[in-house]
Amino acid sequence: MIRKVQKSGKLYFISLPIKWVNENKIKKGEELECVIKDSQLILNTEKQIEKKLELKVSETNPEGLIHLVIGAFESGASEITIHLLNKLNNEQIKTIKKTLFKHYSLNMVEVSEDCIKVSVFVQRTSLEEAVKTLFNSTINLGRAVLLGDKELIKMHEGQVQFLRFTTKRLINVDRESPNWIIVADSLGVIARTFLFECENNSFHEYFKKVIELLQRMVTYKDNLDKVLRIMDDVLKLKKDTFVNGVRHYDLDRAYRSLVLITRELIKINVESLYFV
Repeated sequence: MIRKVQKSGKLYFISLPIKWVNENKIKKGEELECVIKDSQLILNTEKQIEKKLELKVSETNPEGLIHLVIGAFESGASEITIHLLNKLNNEQIKTIKKTLFKHYSLNMVEVSEDCIKVSVFVQRTSLEEAVKTLFNSTINLGRAVLLGDKELIKMHEGQVQFLRFTTKRLINVDRESPNWIIVADSLGVIARTFLFECENNSFHEYFKKVIELLQRMVTYKDNLDKVLRIMDDVLKLKKDTFVNGVRHYDLDRAYRSLVLITRELIKINVESLYFV
């Protein structure tokens, strides 16, 4: 089915097929979600609904409950309520609140001795935009660390953590390539190594190289030839992870994460060739 592109001023538009309009019961003034995926423009007729999840559990181990909240969030839930059959003590309540805020930037949390409730608002976006924003926030965190700006560091740290989980949520809900989950988690690891540098202030030149590589990745992530060149430069960074002949743990973590990201970008580019 072919539609001719029309133009009015600076606005480009096409007419919708009447059969599709009738089948989906589209009405005048109704909003449709436009999703950009590679070279495709997809019109989504599904209404955005709040997905609420309510559970009852007897386990009170804080670590398990935290992972339950994150798992529910990443699977697409916008409101999570966990009723506890066994009560939490004050120390457990503090641990859950502190961890969800510090490591996941989830601060809309209510925790009582018998209930955990988390409400999350996530603005709908494309995977392309989510990944780009996550890369840029990680880069901005690294730059803030090199500048020693504590306010910017705190702001970007929270953004990276929240964007990492919202990106994984988008991948799971839209059934996107799982390779992007590895990219998102690896960016989270790099963010934590930036914070290590914030505390130690010892390896500025190394982390400048990490930031430069991340910038090239986000710029050329859809260009297979350039991603392959980036992999060559990432591998050269391995020698810089040794300090006085001994491999430094945090530098090595950043290096390994860069390798993982680049490998996944190569796989994603190769997979896209199947659909050309």
